[in-house]
Amino acid sequence: MLSTSPPLTMSKLMVHHPKSIKVDRRQVDHLLAGLDAKDPCIALLGSHEESQWVTLPPSDGLANEIGVKIAELLASRNNDKLTSLIGYDLRLAALGFYSIQAITLRMWMKKQFGANIAVSKLTSDMISIAGLAGLISHPVEGASTVTLLQEVEAICSELHTWHTQPAPNPVKRTCTAKLVFLTGATGYLGREILDQLVGTSEVAGESILQYRGKIEVWPGDLQQTRLGLTNQRWETLSRDVDTIIHNGAVVRWNAEYETLRNTNVLSTMEILKALLRSSVATSFVYVSGRQQLTPGNDGDGDDAANLQQVTAASGYAQTKLALELLVKRVAISLRGSHQRFSVLKPSYIIGSARDGVANTTDYLWRLVAGAIEINAYDADEPNNLLYLSDVEAVARSTFSAAMEPSHAADKARVMKILNSITIADFWQVVREAGYRLRPMPPNNGGPRSMST
Repeated sequence: MLSTSPPLTMSKLMVHHPKSIKVDRRQVDHLLAGLDAKDPCIALLGSHEESQWVTLPPSDGLANEIGVKIAELLASRNNDKLTSLIGYDLRLAALGFYSIQAITLRMWMKKQFGANIAVSKLTSDMISIAGLAGLISHPVEGASTVTLLQEVEAICSELHTWHTQPAPNPVKRTCTAKLVFLTGATGYLGREILDQLVGTSEVAGESILQYRGKIEVWPGDLQQTRLGLTNQRWETLSRDVDTIIHNGAVVRWNAEYETLRNTNVLSTMEILKALLRSSVATSFVYVSGRQQLTPGNDGDGDDAANLQQVTAASGYAQTKLALELLVKRVAISLRGSHQRFSVLKPSYIIGSARDGVANTTDYLWRLVAGAIEINAYDADEPNNLLYLSDVEAVARSTFSAAMEPSHAADKARVMKILNSITIADFWQVVREAGYRLRPMPPNNGGPRSMST
């Protein structure tokens, strides 16, 4: 485990205690107090990668100044720890840097250097102290836009070659039911989409568990070529499937685009390859989201303008928008074909009124949990709209887009789910649930907890 876990995830110190569920905190404190704070492994420098031990050049004043600030945030007034942290060009993720520290560092850099660096960049897997200094001294605004557009254009070019290949002959069926391929079926939204699908008589397949007689499970891996499917199942996907709903993705808010590229972007390319070979598939639905929604029709907006909105956003949001553009471009390139393309754009997804089960690991409820912990919430911009959709409604919209693609085939249909509530009303609902939260005064330059 030590060889595969980050330095702070798996400690090299093992403490034995009796079989009681309680930990002897006095013993733990005694053990920790006896550790050498100057030992780099104890001072949060532990790593088996030699590149992690590179020192910062003394001549690089900017990097060293940032390094001192980061050391101060991590050391918490422990002078020995502070000294041991200064002078190394380490990745912030390896230091155990978390979101609150990232927000504090971001505010300090904006005040000190006028740099506007996204929190997602500060908590990404790859950013280092020297890398931060480079972002400040040599900003590259717009580079992400160019890169994403080039990525989309390159994938479109590769898909064009697949579209020209002869389609395999479909297997004759004994029933008229549709065959639907769904990714991400084990996720929070995916389970609900699956429930919508098997709740009708129009879906065929084989059986497991409560869906006996209706579904067949295909183990796979979005990171692999052809989704990690066997050759036989890949041929079935390319030959016999009527409808594809692509809902699967890796959700990591602190990961950069490059980290998520294989799983989120290239997997979609693989699915589109199968779709473009098929003479049977008539509907493709891509479930997007996690972007700032507005009531306007941005589905037909300028690609570069849409991408510019997410250049400072998380890598996850960038993958979502890049794939929206990809689906739209593929639909345009196939204008007049038998295939229909849809992009579904929900915002924050909450539990349904039917069962009330929330996705407690999602951003919204983690924010609420934090507000409950401090007994306060941000009262800034109370009349702004927060777009929320219950998971059942999103699944119904997905089902409708997949099974009833009535729009024209000249372009992809972009479906936004714009159910909303004001921020003030949202916090009032939380308070009515029995939590005593006090409103914080309007924002005076600090980080906002929630905005539209």
